[in-house]
Order: sequence, then C-alpha cells, then structure tokens
Amino acid sequence: MTALRNTMPDAMDSDADAAEGRWSQTEMLLAALVDESRMLRWLYTTANSGDKSPPKQPEPIRRPGVDRKAPRPKITDAQARFLFNHINGLPQDPGVRMTVVDGGG
Repeated sequence: MTALRNTMPDAMDSDADAAEGRWSQTEMLLAALVDESRMLRWLYTTANSGDKSPPKQPEPIRRPGVDRKAPRPKITDAQARFLFNHINGLPQDPGVRMTVVDGGG
C-alpha cells in the first residue's frame, strides 16, 4: 500500500477521497492530533490574553487529497429524517431512499 501511495501525486482533484491520498490513516490521525493541539494552545492563549488582541487562529496541516475550500455536500431534510430514524431504530418513511457510497477502502 505504501508503494502504491508513494506513486500518487500530492495534489488530487477536489472531488477525490482523502482515503485514497498519499497519506496513510496513521498519518492523517497524527495530522489531526497536531491540529487539535495547535487549536488548544490557541484557545488557551486567546482566553488568557486579557485586553490584548488575540493571536491569529492556526491553519490546519494541509493533507494530500483534501481540498478545504471545496464546499461540502448538503443533505435534504428528508435525508436528515431518514438518518435520524435509522440511527434511532425508528420506522422509515417509505418514500425516502439513501444511496450508499463506498470509498472502496
């Protein structure tokens, strides 16, 4: 898997799945951990800065295959109700269908 990942380009389309990028799940989790620790440091500094202007919020680490500027798809109210019912084990509305998208991973 590492050899295959290393042959992929760093930049991927905005529609690409991050799971198919060059980073492994471990690397993605480490980047998330670094992002969270930076955010916690920023929150602590901002909360304790007093009257001074707060520092600039940290930018998350760039991840291959993830375009942060791409808009996330929105779900409809009917789809939200479907998911709510599914999660809570309630009966489904017969007119609503959800399409399962499998990333292949």
